[in-house]
Amino acid sequence: MSPMSISGSARFTANLSLFSQSEPVTVQVNASGRATADFKDLEPPGHVDFDVLDATSGKGLDARIVITKGQKPLVEFLGRSTFFTELDAKGRYSVPMAPGHYGFTVTSGGAFLGPSQALDLDVRPGQTVQARVMLTRLFDPPAAGWYCADLHHHADQAEGVTPPEYLARSQLAAGLDLLFVSDHDSTANHAILQKIADQRGVPFIPSLEISPSWGHFNAWPLSPQGQKLVIDTSTATIDEVLAEARRQGAIVVQSNHPFIPYGYFASLAAGVAPGGFNPAFELAEINGDNSGDDDKVTHALWNFWNAGHRYYLSAGTDVHDVWNHESGAARLFVHADGSPTPVAFAESAKAGHAYVSYGPLIFPTVMFGSELKLKAGASFTLPFALKSVAGLKQATLIGAGEVVATKDFAGGPREASVEFPLIASGRTWYSIEVEDVSGRKAYSDPIWIDVVESPVAAAQH
Repeated sequence: MSPMSISGSARFTANLSLFSQSEPVTVQVNASGRATADFKDLEPPGHVDFDVLDATSGKGLDARIVITKGQKPLVEFLGRSTFFTELDAKGRYSVPMAPGHYGFTVTSGGAFLGPSQALDLDVRPGQTVQARVMLTRLFDPPAAGWYCADLHHHADQAEGVTPPEYLARSQLAAGLDLLFVSDHDSTANHAILQKIADQRGVPFIPSLEISPSWGHFNAWPLSPQGQKLVIDTSTATIDEVLAEARRQGAIVVQSNHPFIPYGYFASLAAGVAPGGFNPAFELAEINGDNSGDDDKVTHALWNFWNAGHRYYLSAGTDVHDVWNHESGAARLFVHADGSPTPVAFAESAKAGHAYVSYGPLIFPTVMFGSELKLKAGASFTLPFALKSVAGLKQATLIGAGEVVATKDFAGGPREASVEFPLIASGRTWYSIEVEDVSGRKAYSDPIWIDVVESPVAAAQH
């Protein structure tokens, strides 16, 4: 078959990696079907050196940098427009970029610790732009003993595409206090993440997501690290899954995304969970990738709490790709005295000294998971200090699964104190939900109330 002859004109634009995009060029094609074009306005790359600093201390901050406008060049990985400051040079990142005008958003601590900053830069061919970014940290939860982690996060096993180094860079940029990985049925990344954590002086929680088709479970922290599964998840029952988690040294087992089609609670309702209900897990996850199920998770826990069962909250994002999804958008805050070791973090989560948040911060006077013993008819209050980078909208006190009281915050303050006056009338529990003006919420574990009879009532009885 002979080549087809064509003639006419067409417009083309040239785009070369890290070079500026050319202006359109009209090409006249003759009867032979051949033509040449000169894209002479292609310009070589420039360079941007980012230096992200704490506005108060002047120290480097781990940060996430996103291109929000302008040409989106090849930044380390094909087509990605998100990158992170270095592990070994805190707050710094140097990147070649195609010439042009760019907008960036720089964050450190996600929506939890301080506002992001928008940045506009002109990148010129062959030149280096020094981008000094000063970020204000408004809040410091660790100073009050509160530490956070994203307790459902993948690296590069199975369908994950995030190398361990970038998992660490993303989680640190999110302001998470502990590194965490839970690859599907794999512990392959434990050793390298432990090494990174040691180099950065942060704790690392080794986990894995045991992933049968009828329910996924994170077991953590594992000790010793790096053990391979000895069960076949295609045939395992719930009893075998939980036994394997304990064999791996797990202090807690959490039911991940329990209401999606392959979540444990959904499978129980459908009658397809091998072995049925086994009570020997500790946490149920609010999953940032399935936020429509948040109410289902909280209501399921309310039912457990009403029956006196002390299952508690966990939270994670289920991120597989840190360039397209944000680590730590949902996270668990736990209260730990002293250093937040993996064991201490797990024990506090297991005891219910925790809350889940998408943004608001909660500082209770009475610790979540604790129990107050009160005389029947006694007056008491539950006070909370609340904070939010976006500004506070509303706080709701939940008691025994019902709304007890609601407090609205006029003007969306970033900090507020609220207290709820109550009367001890029976054995119950209370938790708090907080919403900020951007619609992000936080959900707490319960405070347990145990009512004892007064001496007068006891004598009359």
